[in-house]
Formats: sequence, C-alpha cells, structure tokens
Amino acid sequence: METTDAVKVETLDVGPQKRINESHRFLLIVIGALCCICTSFSYAFNLISGTMQTRYTLSQRDLVTIATVGIVFMYFALPYAFIFDYFGPLPVSVLAIIFFPIGTVCLALCFMGKIHGTVARLSVFNALMGAGCIQFDLISLMSTISYFPVNKGPITALLKTFTGLGQALVGTMYIGYFSKQADIYFFFLMAFAIVVGTLAIIFLRLPAYHLTGYEMKKLSPEEKEERGRTKAQFLRQKPPMWRFVWGFTIIFILVIFLPVQSAMVAYNYVTDKKITLAFAIISTILLIIFLLLWIPIPSCFTRKGKRTQENSQEEDFVEDDIDDHIAQIEMGEKGTANQTEGEGSAEPIEKVEKPVETEVDYIAPQYQGTFLRNLLSPELWSLFWSFFVIVGAEFVVIFNSGYIFSALQGSEISPELRSLLTVLNGVGSAVGRLIMSAFEIWTQKRKAEDRIPITISLFPPTVTVLISLILFLVLPAQALPFAFILIALGNGFINASIVLSTRTIYAKDSAKHYNFCFLAMAFAGIVFNRGLYGEWYAKEAEKQGSNLVCLGRECVQTPIIILICLSATAFATNVFSHLRYRNLCAKVMKERARIRNELAAEEAEEPIVDEEAKQ
Repeated sequence: METTDAVKVETLDVGPQKRINESHRFLLIVIGALCCICTSFSYAFNLISGTMQTRYTLSQRDLVTIATVGIVFMYFALPYAFIFDYFGPLPVSVLAIIFFPIGTVCLALCFMGKIHGTVARLSVFNALMGAGCIQFDLISLMSTISYFPVNKGPITALLKTFTGLGQALVGTMYIGYFSKQADIYFFFLMAFAIVVGTLAIIFLRLPAYHLTGYEMKKLSPEEKEERGRTKAQFLRQKPPMWRFVWGFTIIFILVIFLPVQSAMVAYNYVTDKKITLAFAIISTILLIIFLLLWIPIPSCFTRKGKRTQENSQEEDFVEDDIDDHIAQIEMGEKGTANQTEGEGSAEPIEKVEKPVETEVDYIAPQYQGTFLRNLLSPELWSLFWSFFVIVGAEFVVIFNSGYIFSALQGSEISPELRSLLTVLNGVGSAVGRLIMSAFEIWTQKRKAEDRIPITISLFPPTVTVLISLILFLVLPAQALPFAFILIALGNGFINASIVLSTRTIYAKDSAKHYNFCFLAMAFAGIVFNRGLYGEWYAKEAEKQGSNLVCLGRECVQTPIIILICLSATAFATNVFSHLRYRNLCAKVMKERARIRNELAAEEAEEPIVDEEAKQ
C-alpha cells in the first residue's frame, strides 16, 4: 500500500482467494429489492389522507403538517447510520420490523375509527411508518452495494427503481386484491414488511472486507489485514451479466405495464373487478419472476459450466461466471508448474511480468477521511446544499401536485388527472433512476484514466428541476403535466445520484455519508414544504375564505419563484463539488502512475538468473 499526503492508492492482493458465490450475491439483491418496495410504502398515507381530512375536519395546514412530520422522520436517518456503521445491518433490520408495523397498524386503526385521529397522533403514526421505511432503504442499499463494488450502477438501478415502482406495484395489488379497502391493505403492508424484515435479519450481512466500527476495535491487526485482502476478489470477479439482464427485463416490463394499467383504471376504462384482479395477479407473477433472480443454475446449462464439467464432477452447481482475469492467472500458474515438472524441459522459464493492480483500476478515487472529519470539509457541505434546495423543490411539487395544478389552472383538477400525476411521478422517477445508473455503468466500463467523475451526475437533477419550475410559471394549464414529468425525472436523477455519489467518492463511513444527504431532505421538508409552501398556501386560502383549497396563481407563484432562485445556487455548488473531486482524481492517477513506475523499476533491477547459475 502506497500513500501520499493528499491521496491513497492501494495495491491489490495477488494471492489465491476463494470464489464468491454468485447465487448468494444475487439473493442479497432480491432481498434488497423487497426492502426497497417496503421503502415505497411511505406513500401509503396518501391513500387515506382524503378520508382523514373529511372525518376529522383537517385543514390544508394540518395535512401539510402531518406529511412534513412523516418526511422529517423518514429522512432523519443519521442515527440509524451510526448504528449501521458500528454494528452492521442487523440492529437496523430489527428496528425496521418494529417501527413500520406499529405505525402502519395505528394508521389502519385510525382509518377504521378505533383510534381518534388528531393531528398529533396522525403525525406520530406517520413518523413511525416513515422511520421504518428509511431503515429498509439503509439496510438494502448499503449492504448490497458492498458486495458489488464495481457494479454500483446496475445495483442502484435494480434497487432504487423498485423504490419508485413500489408505490404503483402495491397500488395495483391494493385495487385488485383488496377492492380499495384501505384498512385491510394497511395490515397487508404490515405483514409484508415483517416478512421482508425477517429475511433481512437472517441474510443481510456485510462482506468480510467491509469492517464495522465494532470489528475495527475487536479484531487484531492480522485479522483486519486478512479480511481486507478479500476485497480483491470482489473487485476482480465479474458477476454474471445474464442475471442483470434478467432483472432489467422484468423492470422494463413493469415500467411499461404498471403505468398503462394504472391509467386505464384511473380513467375508468377498466371497471370490471375481474380485470383489476388480473392486473394484480400479473404484477405478482412479474415480481415472483424477478425474485427468482438468485436461483443456482445447474452447470450443464451454463457455457462455462460445460467447459469445467470434465474437470470438476464434485459440484452439482456452479457459482456462475469466474472472472476471466483470475482464470488466466490460474491457468498460467498451472502451465508453469507442468512445464517445470515435465521431463526434458531444458528451456529456461521466463518470468511473465504482470502490471501491478490497484483499487483505482476497478473503482473511482475516493476521499479517505472519516465522516466526522469530512464534516469540516467544504465538499460535503456543498453536496448537502445541492440536495437541500433541489429536493426541497421536488417535495413541494410532488407532494402538493394536485393543489398546485388546481391553483395554476384556477379550478380543482379531476380525480383522473390526480391519478395520472401519481402514475407519472412513479414512472418518471423510475426512468430517472435507470438513466442515471446507465450513465454510471457506461463510465465505469472505461479505463481508469478515461472515466468521467461521478460528480457530473449532480447536474441533471438541478437542470431538470430549474426548467420544470420555470415551465410551471409559463405553460398553459393543459401543458402542465409536461413540467411535472421533468420534476419526476429529476426526482429519479437525484435519488440515484445520492447513492452513486456518496458511495463512490467516500471510502469510509458509507452509511453516515449517505444518510447525511438524507438529512438535507429532512430539513428541506421542514423549510420548503411546511414553511415556505404550506404557510403561503394556507394564508392565501384563508384570504379566499377557505381552509382547504386555494385557487389562482397567487397561491403558489411566490413559492415557485423563490425555489427557482434557490435552485440556481445549487448549480454553483455542483460546479464546486465537481471541480474539487476532479482534482482528487487527477492526483490519484498521478500517484497510481508513480507506484507502477517504481515497481517496474524494482523488477528491472532484479538479477537475472540463467540456467547455468541454477545448476
């Protein structure tokens, strides 16, 4: 391992290592996808908010307060991140199957009239459900990505897309299986979360090289070094691409199927109970097909398995593809051994020089500081500000889309348009996540010197949100859904960007850095959704003599203008973050070249022993 004052470049272990079980790795993806579906349950309160408003005579200010409390407790996940980084995913999984079921059951009892729903009680119940949702997000992403350090893009796409599609997926089941009976539906969500949480408790663990804070204190230096060497195998061994193709095929089908069937139901093109039940069954079947992603494949059905079947009759199943680089090294060593042991081998054996491998050959350069140290750095706070203002604008538009559309067009929107906005949000967010993840996959496949810094992913959400907010002020009412599509895309962009940027540029305390950015979302919910939009809208509604709905551009125009100005500042912090990280990348590439040159020079100075000297 070589270091400088500014950068750190690690060379990889070249010794033999145990192959990674690909079925196990993809089983973790399946469990992670189920956890992300649980994360999407945070939108479930929207299903009963209208009924709650009527039953308990809640004002618009009350509904915004309840929603904002849920947002704050959902994204205030930094305490769970400290637990995760110190103990691993197990205790957070336990908390998830406690918080979410309690909040869900209490909301169901409020809907049933068993518990009187006050603003305080509904806020607490919604907060418990939101806290459980973000705990599922934390254990799924941070655990699974550690098993695929070179494939952050595909993993983010597979998991985060389910966070976006999850609301549409379970919404289809809600209509088909439960006939819009919200109380039964909430109990179904509770049971689903308990089952998924139990699977997470049993199976979700960090890989050996990813040491928790507790292990850093407990293990000896030799044990730490031994476990750290296993990282080389996770970097070198390529996962089988056919499994990724399997997963993405199902996701693309869901991206097309779910919006189409949702629109058909929302606009009353489909009213037959049998058809809605069929939609729910199809959604369930597609989900089950995706969940089979992890199953072991008999060796006779795999190309490489057929090649190795003659050499290995002991295994009934193969652990999928072996990295070609490792296979070549092993074959080279065997060939050398055979040549040495063979009779009549008079030719001298020339040592084949191999270029030294470093982490940078597989993953992008990283800041090496701890989370507490990085709290004093401008890079982390520039990320915080960018996420704060952009997510704040998205919260205002997405969580209040129906009221904003009504205000801008001067009349209340139809239920069909409200349903369409929900569909557009889910699909747009999913597409945004896929596009951002595809960018990461594309740049990751390039040579280390040619990769585009991942901080460039901060710009697409900023640009789309800025354009969308401007369009809300200038477009006619009929064209406003186009502006909303841009906001939904931006929502998908930034959700993927938070994962990719924090996991890529920070080497230590991954959960803390990731959830620190979520802390920006919690503050954004308070400042922008409850403070800026909520108070302004309620004030304008009271001027019109109503506590529920405000009609007219003056109801939302000022908050949108303020959001435009603040979003423009995010562009400046994005530039700062990108330039600083690009500078780090340049330093790391220079250090990598220096290490290679030094090792090459050392090998060139080694004495050459000929055959006569050996005799």
